[in-house]
Amino acid sequence: MLVYFYSQAKNDVSRAILQYLNKAQVATFSNLDSKKNQEISLSQADALVIYDENLAETSSYFIALAISENKPILFLTNTKGNKSKNLQTLREDKNFKNKLDIFVCNLQNFSNILLNFLQKLDQNSGRDIINVKYTLRVSSKMSDYLAWKSKATGMPKADWLRSLIDDSLQKDSDYKKFLASKYKA
Repeated sequence: MLVYFYSQAKNDVSRAILQYLNKAQVATFSNLDSKKNQEISLSQADALVIYDENLAETSSYFIALAISENKPILFLTNTKGNKSKNLQTLREDKNFKNKLDIFVCNLQNFSNILLNFLQKLDQNSGRDIINVKYTLRVSSKMSDYLAWKSKATGMPKADWLRSLIDDSLQKDSDYKKFLASKYKA
């Protein structure tokens, strides 16, 4: 997962958010991190996370860009920023409601908000789409079995193997525990 993090200012909250994302092993690039490659664009990111105390011009630009690219957005602000008329308009607009999460955050609660957002992203990110190419080498005996099983079930070998892995994934309690703790920092 790749997240773009934008913040107007390098303050304690924005540093803590960036640190949390790094500790949670989320690939992150940010306007605050001068060490990272700045040539990465928002279109390559899976989501946008913004911390801003009001809806500044640059933040608005990133939100509009992310919405146009159908990216999930987490907008974090303080209590003063939460009273912004622009944020209220975004919050109430039916076109943006499902694409934009807005939360008041501080040093005490930002980690829970980020954790929930990352876990929601992980579940809804299209990770079930079969698009990872994988080479599997098998013995002749295994190949014969796969050919027989394919004929017997009327399924292509790859589909049968995918269903076997998916069944195992659904039943694996250790993996479910891992998913529950994923992104905790």
